[in-house]
Amino acid sequence: YELLTGRAPFGGETVSDVLAGVLAREIDWSSLPASTPPAVRRLLGRCLERDPRKRLRDIGDARHELDDTATARPLDAGIGPAPTRRGLTALLMGGAALAAAALTFAVLAGRRGATADAPLVFSIAAPPETRLNQVVISPDGRTLAFAAESASGESHLWLRKVDSREVRRIERTQGAREPFWSPDSRFVGFFSEAQLWKLEAATGALEALSPVGDTRGGAWSPDGTILFGGANLSRLATGSEAAVVLAPDSASGENAIRYPSLLPDATHVLFYSRNASDRARAGLWVASLQTGARKQLTAAAGSSAVYVEPGYLLYRRDRYLVAHAFDARSLELRGEPRTLAEDLWYDPGVTAQVNVSVSRSGILTFRTGGSEASDLTWYDRQGRVLGTEWEAKGYVTIALSPDGRQILSAFPSQGVERHVWLYDVATRAARQVTSAGDTITLAFSDDGTRAILGMHAGPTSGLWLARLGSGTAPSPLPTKTEGLPIFAADWRGDQVVFGGQAHRDGRLRRALHLLDIKTGENRTLLDTGGSEFFGTLSPDGRRLAYASDESGQWEVSVATFPRTDSRWRVSAGGGHQPRWNRDGSELFYIAPDRRMMSVRVRDGSSGFHWDAPVPLFQTAIADLGPFRGCWGYAVAPDGRFLVLTRRPQGASPAVAILNWKPDAAGAASP
Repeated sequence: YELLTGRAPFGGETVSDVLAGVLAREIDWSSLPASTPPAVRRLLGRCLERDPRKRLRDIGDARHELDDTATARPLDAGIGPAPTRRGLTALLMGGAALAAAALTFAVLAGRRGATADAPLVFSIAAPPETRLNQVVISPDGRTLAFAAESASGESHLWLRKVDSREVRRIERTQGAREPFWSPDSRFVGFFSEAQLWKLEAATGALEALSPVGDTRGGAWSPDGTILFGGANLSRLATGSEAAVVLAPDSASGENAIRYPSLLPDATHVLFYSRNASDRARAGLWVASLQTGARKQLTAAAGSSAVYVEPGYLLYRRDRYLVAHAFDARSLELRGEPRTLAEDLWYDPGVTAQVNVSVSRSGILTFRTGGSEASDLTWYDRQGRVLGTEWEAKGYVTIALSPDGRQILSAFPSQGVERHVWLYDVATRAARQVTSAGDTITLAFSDDGTRAILGMHAGPTSGLWLARLGSGTAPSPLPTKTEGLPIFAADWRGDQVVFGGQAHRDGRLRRALHLLDIKTGENRTLLDTGGSEFFGTLSPDGRRLAYASDESGQWEVSVATFPRTDSRWRVSAGGGHQPRWNRDGSELFYIAPDRRMMSVRVRDGSSGFHWDAPVPLFQTAIADLGPFRGCWGYAVAPDGRFLVLTRRPQGASPAVAILNWKPDAAGAASP
């Protein structure tokens, strides 16, 4: 194809771009000379066919067509004489090899001995009809584990042998996220909601290990101990209960220890330190599991790190994957990091999340695409797209002013902190509200001039009052409830509904609370023993809609307000993020399959009455999960929906590099 057209069939500035083109873009057949024989066109099409069932098997099958084509009329005189039979054979073999190399990672991965001197780069596609979340290679380099979700938003764990095309979905792994391998490659650990699981890769046998609360990353020690991050660094030994081994240094502003990764001695652990008040103290750290002694390695890291022999740490720095020389004995970084890849994927909604893994056999895998971005998309009730606002960004939450003229959202501006911006719908102008702290939830006041922010700032997390347009920094609000009040949910009159979290009975639980903005008084509003989120008040102030997992799955309920003595579950089959329409006659929520649902309210003189929920339309909402408490949509006064809509992922969201050697000249830049 390239010889006939004078250009490559798939262009791109980077290897990832080219590989993505191989898997996703259509070939421009019109670029072939007009006089190209039909047999050559047909043969090129079969060699470059994406479907392996239709693609030409090998050059032997092509020989019959080549015999006929070589004696056909000459090709276009403008590109020279017709190629000989030998030349045409070489050309078409090259085309077939290009397609095979890009589309068949499994076949060539099994032949890495034949290319031991040079790294080979391949795209990794998501399992069929899924969106890839994470992919990790087993330590022995033989199996890939995927966390991937269907179009309905249900995530499962998948396994694929490197030397096979078959991808196997593991049943009963709903909600699977952040898989990690045992050192012997026999087991995969993963999290689902607030539970740690163990999967035996060969048999598919599952074992629930422990309730773990809100986690961020896991690592498996050779002795069977599992470390996992989150608010603390915790350890789960075989036959015991999870215990905290490293707590945050709250005096310094540290508020989370995330994504642990063990060094070869298994007594030291790498992790990402999240710090709300001192960015210089955040970043990549290392600690002794025996003594608790710890030290910062670099504040420039945007993630934790993976150690690879003969002595390198791989981590994210801005949008780059870098390799940094590291002495595992002295625990010292050496020299400057080298860039391995641009546009490394990361999720701005989850601080320090990144997806990089390395096998002992020299296979490096990582996700590509840069920051996970969403569009602010307008929909009508029938699901028709009416347009977009602003631009694609890593939005984590959204609020719409009561008059529908302003949008509040939070997203990373620089580094990992999520700052708040105010956008004017009419002028399409935006201005920054916060320049410090890390905001994950927010809510407008009734008049749209102020906002409540759920923000990490300083040594603690809490609620902050922002006076929009004043140019002044947000001020903290007094809250005296148990747990961290960082989930700003709704604001009506003087009443602010917010969520607080605390560990009880081995679980991280949330409850809803109420703050009087004038008096500063606050009280517990709803605490069922499960977790409650997304509390939102009806326009008349008589009802509170909320999401709870009290029943074992997230459902939407309505309670009386201000006393929540009477409660009614209104969702069917799960739901969260309830929002009222302008007059309180309708309640919306997001179903587990990401459909927008509607509940008509038939409020009578006694009790609360409603119609059965009905679906309105399917969304592609950027849902960070009920446990995050982040609003993914808003309802305008005219009935339109503004939804944080995820962008399509593309056909090749991850990359594998075979025979990768971090210390080999030139091998660090595939």
